[in-house]
Amino acid sequence: MHRTSQQMFAGLVLAWMQDYATYPVDDRNKCSVAYITRLLETFAEKYPEEPLRNRFPLI
Repeated sequence: MHRTSQQMFAGLVLAWMQDYATYPVDDRNKCSVAYITRLLETFAEKYPEEPLRNRFPLI
């Protein structure tokens, strides 16, 4: 896959994760929202000074 396509897909996934973590929680998505939220918290703990980016410079 072309590098630009890889970067665009990774940005889409990261943006989706950030958005999904803010969804209203109900019984259907309780576990997935909790899991995504924990992933984002883990990243923030490991890299406290670096924000999670969802856009990358094009190669």
